[in-house]
Amino acid sequence: MKKLIQQSEKEFAKIEVSGGKFLRGSIIDFSTEIIVLFNGHDYLYIPVIHVKNFTFSNNDEDSVSKPTNPPGINSKSTETLTLKTILSRAQGMYVELYVTGKVPLQGYISNIMNDYIIFESPIYKTMYISLNHIKWLIPYISNQKPYGLTKEDFPIDQYSVELPQNLDNLVKKIKDELVIINLGEKSYQIGKLVDFSGNFVEILTTRSVPYYINIQHIQSLSIV
Repeated sequence: MKKLIQQSEKEFAKIEVSGGKFLRGSIIDFSTEIIVLFNGHDYLYIPVIHVKNFTFSNNDEDSVSKPTNPPGINSKSTETLTLKTILSRAQGMYVELYVTGKVPLQGYISNIMNDYIIFESPIYKTMYISLNHIKWLIPYISNQKPYGLTKEDFPIDQYSVELPQNLDNLVKKIKDELVIINLGEKSYQIGKLVDFSGNFVEILTTRSVPYYINIQHIQSLSIV
């Protein structure tokens, strides 16, 4: 891994992640769980589990400027670079998350549970996002806010309602609520959560048609 980092400092890295997305830049840190990529503007924290492949290019046209500021999330020298440590250090910061769809999410992490986070978005409000489906995270610079909002418009607060530590127990708790799953990209991902059994969430759509969604494929969840 050290050799890979040394090589990436001199060359341009092209990384393909789950969902057919391609990220480009210089790898500045690397562990068995996380790759830290600098794309010339932002630091991207990418879980290795979502990296399908990567390659290097020594073409000058592919080069990016060297970072002039330290990473937005600094890990301690004695700390192992893991998704949980990165999320913990990002808690309460404005960040950009990519989970699904064409548009990333902006907001902040208010709480970290065993297998999901509570994410506050000015657009989607309170969201529950599976740790397994976070493709990358970008911390905002200290004086930057989503959509130019002020602290008064979009304050950072910890989510105060006590919730289960695991996503499957959360799903059981919000039974009979109207929910949006995976940002509602498919029509059957918006509806009433009527049951959860055998790893499948039952959703009743607007025309009262039941759909059964595997909880392992729930990337994000929000209550309407």
